[in-house]
Amino acid sequence: MQSKTPHIQLGKHNCQSQQGGFTILELLIAMTMFAIVTGAAFGLMEVARSDRFTTNQRVETMQNVRAALNAIGRDALNAGFGYSNIGGQLPDDSLATLLGLPADTDTSLDRLTPVVAGNNITANTLSGINTDQLTFVFQDESFNNGTTLSIDEIIPPSGQLRIRDPGTNAVCRINDLYIITGQNASAIGMATNMSANNKIVFAASDPLNINQPGASSPLSNVTAPASVSRISWVTYRVLNDGTLVRTVYGNSATALQDMPLAYGIRDMQVQYVLVDGTISDDPGAGPDLTAGTADDTPSNFGNVRQVRVTINARSPEIDRRTNQPFQVTLTSTFNTRNIGYDAR
Repeated sequence: MQSKTPHIQLGKHNCQSQQGGFTILELLIAMTMFAIVTGAAFGLMEVARSDRFTTNQRVETMQNVRAALNAIGRDALNAGFGYSNIGGQLPDDSLATLLGLPADTDTSLDRLTPVVAGNNITANTLSGINTDQLTFVFQDESFNNGTTLSIDEIIPPSGQLRIRDPGTNAVCRINDLYIITGQNASAIGMATNMSANNKIVFAASDPLNINQPGASSPLSNVTAPASVSRISWVTYRVLNDGTLVRTVYGNSATALQDMPLAYGIRDMQVQYVLVDGTISDDPGAGPDLTAGTADDTPSNFGNVRQVRVTINARSPEIDRRTNQPFQVTLTSTFNTRNIGYDAR
C-alpha cells in the first residue's frame, strides 16, 4: 500500500519590516507653522523692544529738559537778591561783547541789571531757529557771611579799593566779580590782585576786560564811603550745536565757565511778564522792539516779575517707527521775587 505523505504548502512570508515616517508635504507644513509661530514671537519681542527704546528716549529727553528748567528756575528766584534793580555800571558795549547782544548807539556806560534778555541771539543748526538767552545777576551770599564790606577809599586811576577792617570773614579772591556801591552810583569790577593795607585791585588786565583805567572806569563815578559785595553772574544760552549751557562769569580761575545742562535743544524762547501784566520778548528793547537802538529802555528789566521759558528738545536717536527723532516741548514760568520786593 502506497503511503501518502501529507503535502503542506507554506504561504509566502514578507520579511521586509513596516517603518512609519513623514512625507515631504508634512515636513513643509510643519516648517511653515514653526516659521509663522517663531516670526510672530520675534515680532512681539521686537515691538516690545522698540516701545521700550522709544519710552527710554522720551523719558531721557524730558528729564534733560526738566533738569535744565529746574536750574533756570533756581537762578530766576535768586535774580536781584541783594542787588539793585538799576544794576551796576560796566564799560560801554561790555554787554554786547560778553553776551553777544546788539551794540548800543550811545557812548555811555552799560548797566548790568538783575535780568538781561537776549532775544534771538544764537543760530541753531538742529532747527534753523535763532534761540534766546537769559542772564541773571544776584549777590553771592557765601561772601563775608552774606554782608557787604565797607570801603574807606576808592582810587579810580589805579583801580583800587581800601576795605575798612575786613576781619577774618572777608575772603576776596582774584577773578571774583564785585559790585561797588556808593552814594550816587554802583560799578561792577573783577578783582585782579590783593595788595597790602587791605586793598582790592581792579587793574585793566582782567580776563573779562571790564576794568577800565581812568575816567572811562565805572569806578570813577563811585565815591566813598561805599560798600562792596561779591556777585554771581550767570547766562543760559544754547550753543550752535544744540547744547544748553549755564555760563558762569568770573568767580573762578578763568574768565567764564560753561556747564552743559541738556543736549539736542532745537529752540529756547523766553518771555517776560512785567509788573503791569504785559508780556515782552525783550523789555529793554524799547518801543521799536529792536535792541541796540536809541530808544532802548534797560530800566524796564527792573519791572520784570515773571520769566516764562519754553524749551524744545529732540531725542539723540531716531524713532524706528516714525524715522524721526522724538521731540518734546516744555514751558515753565518762574517768579523773580527779589526784583519785585526790591525797595532800593
